[in-house]
Amino acid sequence: MWWWCSTNNTRRFMRAFIANLSTCSLYKAEIMAIMFRLELAQDIGSQKLEVQMDNEACVEVLKNPHYQGGECYHLINRCRQLLNSNTWDIRLIHCYREGNKVKNKLAILGVNQVYRLLVHHSPPNEIVSLLREDTLGVISLRLV
Repeated sequence: MWWWCSTNNTRRFMRAFIANLSTCSLYKAEIMAIMFRLELAQDIGSQKLEVQMDNEACVEVLKNPHYQGGECYHLINRCRQLLNSNTWDIRLIHCYREGNKVKNKLAILGVNQVYRLLVHHSPPNEIVSLLREDTLGVISLRLV
């Protein structure tokens, strides 16, 4: 499943997408998700973007220009092209799963989705309260 939720700098909902990828590795799904997010952000003219991912391995691979192998080589290269574009200011950062509740809820919705890709121009009901919490700065504790 893919997901993406975007807010503008006033923390207002812009877009979310959910996709059902059938069967693939979590790693590949995350790389495909970042690629799709970057392409969609570029298409809507985003000039400043912060991408938060809870898969630290994906973040490290995309930041490491020397990594050249793996099953997702072509996807990683496409992501790097988008990340290195001079048309925007972009930050790619790792965050813990607990800080990414909206993404996790969208991913769960994608599992049972009939359509391959569904783009939401307004927030699905299932994430409204989570977006409100995010806007208010509600903290989620991580148990270690």
